[in-house]
Amino acid sequence: METRPPKRVLLAAPMRTRGGEERVVLELARRLGTRGVTAGLACDPAGPLLKELEGSVPVFGVDYYGGERAAFRATRRAIAAFAPDVVHCHGTRPGLSARAAAVRSGVRVLWTVHLHPMWGPRLERSLAARSAFRLGIWALSPFTASTVFVSSALERSFRSFAWPGPMPRAVVTNGVDIDHYRPDPTTAARFRAEHSIPEDAVLAGMVARLTPRKGIDLFIRALASCGRDDLFGLVAGEGEDRARLEGLIAGLGLQNRFRLLGEVEDTWPVVCALDVGVLPSHGEGLPLSVMEMLASGAEVFLSDIPEHADFACAGDALSSFALDDESGLARLLAGADRRSTQRSERARAAAVEHFDLERKIDAYVNLYGGGG
Repeated sequence: METRPPKRVLLAAPMRTRGGEERVVLELARRLGTRGVTAGLACDPAGPLLKELEGSVPVFGVDYYGGERAAFRATRRAIAAFAPDVVHCHGTRPGLSARAAAVRSGVRVLWTVHLHPMWGPRLERSLAARSAFRLGIWALSPFTASTVFVSSALERSFRSFAWPGPMPRAVVTNGVDIDHYRPDPTTAARFRAEHSIPEDAVLAGMVARLTPRKGIDLFIRALASCGRDDLFGLVAGEGEDRARLEGLIAGLGLQNRFRLLGEVEDTWPVVCALDVGVLPSHGEGLPLSVMEMLASGAEVFLSDIPEHADFACAGDALSSFALDDESGLARLLAGADRRSTQRSERARAAAVEHFDLERKIDAYVNLYGGGG
């Protein structure tokens, strides 16, 4: 099918944190211009990532956590001011209020689902909220040009939760900047020196928000029980679970071998220094952190949730363990080594072939114009 690229796309997303969803939206905002598309953002104007745009993209203030009606009205004002050809909604809340605003305004609309809605606390706790969300999905789906999922596993799980019958849909997996995330021994050595990690130590780590869903406590306990004093661990990220995790680290006597780095603006030096990337998550969409680790040449140990199946392309650079299996992860950590050149090359080759950000941007531009 011949497609006609749009001239203006309004991206609607909360942008309240530095999470993977927000980073996908950020990259769309700053790279669509290279495809001849002018981007605008309807989001929280105080979002921590917006400074990276340096004023290059117009931002329209919308608080998607301030109530559905207020977000609907604010998005309609943004649409009127920006006059987009397409509104591209990201995440659960804009998936209702921003989509409804686009439909009401007569503008073509796409919705990307980055994570199963049940991982949001509002839907997890409230049957009424789940019912209202499903009803909204049913009502808006006939007017949505395409519902996009970041992994095939997420599409399947969403269908079992709130599938509204036949509707246009697509899978566009996430991607990362392959040129930025690359192996660099000098950067790795500098990072280790700055964080007092011995040059000959094996370093395992995560890039994740400090939330229960990420399974960070399992990683900490597995590292403590794997029987190796030369194994160091770290997590780059911030979140509500910090105090509990700090207590766990202290209780296990890991203060000298485990670091909680807090928020990190550029994760490349972190993943560049890792020998092993770890992600024991209970649920994901398709995590950027794993792509960054592979692109930077690290081996990865992942929980065997369905959403991690897309990383099977990494071959022997990937090892899996059962969800919540502390002893399984501990066994993998016990056998972990410093980076192998050949395995590192295979990890990066998988990332280059399957998770190149530029191809993902092209896929979205194709969908904006009516392609499948």
